[in-house]
Amino acid sequence: MNIGIIGDTHFPAVHPEYLSFLKQTFEKAGVTQVVHIGDVIDHHRISRHVSEPDSMTADQEVHEARELVKQYAQAFPEMRICRGNHDAIPIRQAKELGMPADFIQPLEQLYKFPSTWEIQDNYQFQGCWYEHGIGSTGMYGMINTALKYGCNYIQGHTHSFAGCLYRSSPVRTLFGLNVGCGVDIKHTSMRYGDPYKFKPTLGCGLVIDGKQGYFVRMGI
Repeated sequence: MNIGIIGDTHFPAVHPEYLSFLKQTFEKAGVTQVVHIGDVIDHHRISRHVSEPDSMTADQEVHEARELVKQYAQAFPEMRICRGNHDAIPIRQAKELGMPADFIQPLEQLYKFPSTWEIQDNYQFQGCWYEHGIGSTGMYGMINTALKYGCNYIQGHTHSFAGCLYRSSPVRTLFGLNVGCGVDIKHTSMRYGDPYKFKPTLGCGLVIDGKQGYFVRMGI
């Protein structure tokens, strides 16, 4: 089983060349299953953070994101999605208002995900744990969490850091893989990062037979 892992896309703030990069990379690697590591949608306008005055309206964001979902669904008809913190913004905002989650459309309905896309908090395949990476931050978050979980660990979430690290003990070798992201740094929704010294690292991940982890950088 060769698994291709899509990084944070933050629709509609995804890099315009990210999809073609993914298709070429996954085809070359012989990917048999696709996992999106989370933050499929950005939800810039309804976030608790201050929105950029010249950014899209919330309605425009939904429309643009739906169009991108169509494009990615055509390229990857079957996909497993790890729920990210940005994906959960509508539920969190409703909770702050005291509104039960039952009043909110699920993400897959709002953005018209195909029925062949599955979304949940995490997945486990061949001794590897896939999740968005909330609480697993910093340059070495992925390997530190792998050691805590006691298994290979794959995450996104921290846009600036990407790569794969291995740690060995007398009984086993584990890897932690951060798959980077696919965001467009020039998009208004990503402007919050302008003052930061570290910038998004664009790319994706590959896990081969549950034993080898790779970060593939998107050269732009």
